[in-house]
Amino acid sequence: MQWETISASESETIDSGQKLAGFLNKGDIVALSGQVGSGKTIFVKGVCKAFAISPAVVHSPTFLIMNLYEGKFRDEQLAVRHFDFYRLEREEDLRELGVDEWLDDRESIKLIEWSEHIHSHLVGRHWFVRLEVLEDVIRRIEIEFKD
Repeated sequence: MQWETISASESETIDSGQKLAGFLNKGDIVALSGQVGSGKTIFVKGVCKAFAISPAVVHSPTFLIMNLYEGKFRDEQLAVRHFDFYRLEREEDLRELGVDEWLDDRESIKLIEWSEHIHSHLVGRHWFVRLEVLEDVIRRIEIEFKD
């Protein structure tokens, strides 16, 4: 499955994230890519909003590597792991940080900004989201599912 949309505002980017969330299941990985300022964190806010996580608490974990949010999925508790690998210098650093274990977690949803830095670790069911700046606030959002 794949689709593309054009977003003309932050709220439309949030809406696109919420739409994708409707297709997600526990254990899924959402791999986001796009240049700085393309809207990756805004998109993540939309996914989180769909899981009853306030967008106000969602921030890019650039210096922390991962933020953990608690939400709801079909009336059950859901852990959402939000990663940012912008500062990752070597993929080998992932093992030292224990990231493989987090990515293998079948009970959480993983949202990964700068996923191109960990390509070889993306196995199994996952979604690719590419955001591209077209103009000031206009973004192209491409979403593709890989099983």
